[in-house]
Amino acid sequence: CCPGYANPPRLNVTEEYAIDTRTTNTLSIRCEGVRPLHWNWTTSLEPDDPILNITYDKHPNTDYPYVSTLTIMEPFIVDTGFYYCYYEEATNFVTDRQNVDSTYAYIF
Repeated sequence: CCPGYANPPRLNVTEEYAIDTRTTNTLSIRCEGVRPLHWNWTTSLEPDDPILNITYDKHPNTDYPYVSTLTIMEPFIVDTGFYYCYYEEATNFVTDRQNVDSTYAYIF
């Protein structure tokens, strides 16, 4: 089919990610991909919430030229949930492993 389709997005964290708010005041997840990246999550956080910052960068001439970082300042227990980094073609956040990478962030 298409170049790059064999490279799903990849996160810099494992499938489960714990944040201890006594020692850490940010939740930061970096995602790399071969096409433009998007984010979704299962928490009540609104996309325009001031504690949320999502950046998009390009790193040409690398294996994963699209880079996006999702950062939550002062995360709280209600920010616990799944965070998905995905390509636009994603059909299902849970089963579409070619177009989605995810982590479960546990905030305590």
